[in-house]
Amino acid sequence: MATVHSLVCWGGRTGKSVTASNSSGLIFTSTNHGLRDGTGLVFSGTTAPGNVTFGTTYYAKSLSANTFAIYTEPELTNRVAWSSAGSGVYAKSKKMLDYFDQYAGRWGDVGSERCYDGLASWNTARASALPTDEEVCEIGQAFDDNIANITIGIPCGAARIETKVNGQYTEAYHNGAIGAGYRVYRTSMGNNTTIYVTAQRVTVDGITVQLAAVAGYAPNGLYLGALGKAINVISIGRSDGNGTGLRAEGQFSEFHNCLSIGWEKGFSSASSYVYFSIYNCTAVKNTYGFQTGSTTAIYGKFYNNIFVGNTTNYYAVTGLLASQNNAGVSGDTPYGTNPITMAITDFLDYANNDFRPALSTSPQVDSGVEYYGALAYDIADAERPNYNNGGAEAFDIGCYEYDHGYGDHPATSHISLTNIVSGSRVLITRDDTSAVLYNDVPGASLNLETGYIGNFTVRIRKGSASPVYREFTAGGTTVADQTTSIKVLQQLDE
Repeated sequence: MATVHSLVCWGGRTGKSVTASNSSGLIFTSTNHGLRDGTGLVFSGTTAPGNVTFGTTYYAKSLSANTFAIYTEPELTNRVAWSSAGSGVYAKSKKMLDYFDQYAGRWGDVGSERCYDGLASWNTARASALPTDEEVCEIGQAFDDNIANITIGIPCGAARIETKVNGQYTEAYHNGAIGAGYRVYRTSMGNNTTIYVTAQRVTVDGITVQLAAVAGYAPNGLYLGALGKAINVISIGRSDGNGTGLRAEGQFSEFHNCLSIGWEKGFSSASSYVYFSIYNCTAVKNTYGFQTGSTTAIYGKFYNNIFVGNTTNYYAVTGLLASQNNAGVSGDTPYGTNPITMAITDFLDYANNDFRPALSTSPQVDSGVEYYGALAYDIADAERPNYNNGGAEAFDIGCYEYDHGYGDHPATSHISLTNIVSGSRVLITRDDTSAVLYNDVPGASLNLETGYIGNFTVRIRKGSASPVYREFTAGGTTVADQTTSIKVLQQLDE
């Protein structure tokens, strides 16, 4: 059993073929290029366009869906001017080349890395994956991946599609901001699903799925297969009441911290008797916030969700296995125990699609319940529950936590002392300031929790009663979320 990593960056390993022309300056043409302004590009090929040097980094500025200009710096101040067209020109992502240098061999042999220009290319290339392996698609760059629709049925044991490289979020992660990061952007319409996952155990983390404003069909966003997970996914429809944003198509699928906007159905399940879970998700501006695929009983679990600002927030929800602390507007019947009543004015800026809580007193703040498998971070990668500097803390409802303004919880560490002679006084001080962390008589052992991360000194001397021990001194270093252990070896003062 092996884990097989692949990388997705703009243009893929071989880059994209581009053509240069003169139209009020140097302009490159590449159909549906998907570039974000400021993206670093390196050109290669047969003959360089005039004023362009192969191997030098330039920075793109999108002019239209099919054209872009380049600049000499990421601030996009000095545009490269036209001189000549060149021939056989390719553009590669500088970000991709940097990844190859930093993680040489992670995606296969140097020079033939498993690096693809989008999700569809990765899906096609990994069609012969082994059933014993885990396939990981690491999206390393922010760009628009313009595709029609794909069916993900890779025959592996499990798969992850994530906006991370080596376990760390990249610029591909939207961080909760609509329009940011990597986006599967669908411009060609049809009555099918943009990303249809038929394989089992596929996790999708941190991407945006969005439809272009093209009317006439009812395509869908993301369908999950059996045992699949959607985490931090933003799904955006056309705002004309067509299609389903996020759907539990297979058994035991889960949705965590997801946001669904502008569909007929924000969230949905397949026909009756489907086991699925929706946790800390938000559905707004849809025809239905949640609508099951059947009026027959469904076996779902709903915790801490917001279905507000839809024409109908809850529709045909029956037979849930468990449901707690879900929010709806006044007059709704949010399914489950301890329902929360809120309004669209409880969002920070509903009209402009900012669905964070408006105030610390908004009804969705600190109103959630903890549950098995809950994530420690929200859709914007902020800690859940949010740190409140000693004030009350609890999960918020929906995919966004309220920011109390104190940052993350302070790191903690532990200092463990054992084998202490009974009656000895223990003094622990910080090496940087000499401040006292502990000064007391603990007994035979001590387990001290502290927010201090750094070097410290321990001094121990038994009291005046016989037998008397010499002073024991030791040093150590605290590490966040770890325990530093010291065995005390006191000697008799003979």
